[in-house]
Amino acid sequence: MADFSKQYCEINNMGFDGDFDIIEEWNKLEPDHAVPFICEGFGFTWIAKLEKDLSQPFLGINDFNFPERPPEWVTLDELIDEQNKKM
Repeated sequence: MADFSKQYCEINNMGFDGDFDIIEEWNKLEPDHAVPFICEGFGFTWIAKLEKDLSQPFLGINDFNFPERPPEWVTLDELIDEQNKKM
């Protein structure tokens, strides 16, 4: 079953609240910690709170063609901007 974040569902008017809230999960983290979460819509597999920027969540996107590579880290704002450009 696919999981979608609250933020993805809101942007795409999916008609439900999502399976989890990125901000709520991020607020639970200590700085420089990450937790695995999958959002099929945005395509990320990690939520992180990075000491270098505590103002917003960083989300890890894995390249499944190259699983040995570390995730690419992008901010929630960057993902939202990218999603809005697709619409």
